[in-house]
Amino acid sequence: MRIDGIGSLGVWVTVGLTLGACKEQELGFTDAGTTADGAASTGSGADAGGTASDSGTASDSGTASDDGTTSGGGTASHGGTASHGGTASHGGTASHGGTASDGSAAEGGTGTTSTTAANGGIGGSGGTTVSGGAGGAPEDPGCALPAGRRLFAGSFASCVLDEEGTPRCFGQDEWEEPTTTAPVVDIAINQEGACALQDDCAVKCWGSEGMLAKTPPTGAFSAIATAEFGAFCALDLDHHVQCWGPPAASADLPDDELYAIAGGEVGLFCGLDAGKNPICWDSVVGVPVPTPEGPFESLAPADHVCGLGVDGSVSCWGNDYYGATAAPEGSFTRLVSSHVHSCALGEDGTAACWGGLYFNEESPDLIAPPAETFTSIVTGIAHVCGLTPNGSAKCWGYGTPERDNGTLPDLQQASPPDASFAEIAAGYWHTCGLSADGTVTCWGDVNL
Repeated sequence: MRIDGIGSLGVWVTVGLTLGACKEQELGFTDAGTTADGAASTGSGADAGGTASDSGTASDSGTASDDGTTSGGGTASHGGTASHGGTASHGGTASHGGTASDGSAAEGGTGTTSTTAANGGIGGSGGTTVSGGAGGAPEDPGCALPAGRRLFAGSFASCVLDEEGTPRCFGQDEWEEPTTTAPVVDIAINQEGACALQDDCAVKCWGSEGMLAKTPPTGAFSAIATAEFGAFCALDLDHHVQCWGPPAASADLPDDELYAIAGGEVGLFCGLDAGKNPICWDSVVGVPVPTPEGPFESLAPADHVCGLGVDGSVSCWGNDYYGATAAPEGSFTRLVSSHVHSCALGEDGTAACWGGLYFNEESPDLIAPPAETFTSIVTGIAHVCGLTPNGSAKCWGYGTPERDNGTLPDLQQASPPDASFAEIAAGYWHTCGLSADGTVTCWGDVNL
């Protein structure tokens, strides 16, 4: 299926199942720029890693994706709402679904979005996505934000930017059309709707009829994130966080100046202060969340939180479902989280994953990554995909060709086509790739 009318961009869908609701969340956050790493997503997990330049653009040839996930420690089901320890729904809303961040935007988780502002740049949102990390210099970024990646995803929707920077979104037919008025540099997507950060530093939102966050605060912003349950947060040019959506989202916000922001699951947001120390808060109940001391290059919150240290080490804290906080030793460059698992890329490009996938059934074997080298990594709640140096996507977890049976959690979300991509983004139950010619190909349970 191809969507016309978006310049040189075409959208194709590759699925072997009945088309259903699209589930992916953007998340991740970048520190000094938008990320570019080959994975993009605005939901939750994102590939956190890479370096960001002072000019606000991020490195690593791709972008990050933020992919959300479902409930922490709960189970997911095709159609309901998810909650922490409850059940997540496919087509419903998910809870506590983490997002990953890559030092900047999350490259690959689902369920949240995050970006980081630094030295005049803004980070990609995630899931998912990233490069560079938070903790940029404390100078105010200018209001001419650079463009970065073009592919974003949220729990049930995905967006791609055309050549003019206008978002073309799919996956939620009942949502209104995007309300943007200028080229877009980042998009945060959750179950209820999406908010975009424009290159003029303004934020515009759109979504379902019941979306509570359609009216964002006025002013200029440098980073944006979402953490499920309809909550959005953004960093203004004074490095203060402003949140909107559900009433609790704007309650008891941190007073600290933040230089990066990332969204996790069930309203969990985290940011990095000028010293690269993490600050996290729960936007559902409006309370701060205990955190360790930094310095961290990036954060990847989900149902738990993992951080990529400035020395390349990974530390995790919070809910330890299925060993989600049992980070491996080593030196890493990218980090993503979703639901109750996390993955990181080592300096040699090999992947390491820990925690559990979805129901955790067969997780110890399914979460083990293949012996490949990756430039970026993204994750949904039950699958993980990496982008290889030659642009091919390799996926593992539920939904692989060897075990796909067309039911949750096997929806072919880990069965990529034989193609070359510049960016990838993972949602709850699907994955999308953006080719160099502007074609978007999605596999899994996706509705174009």
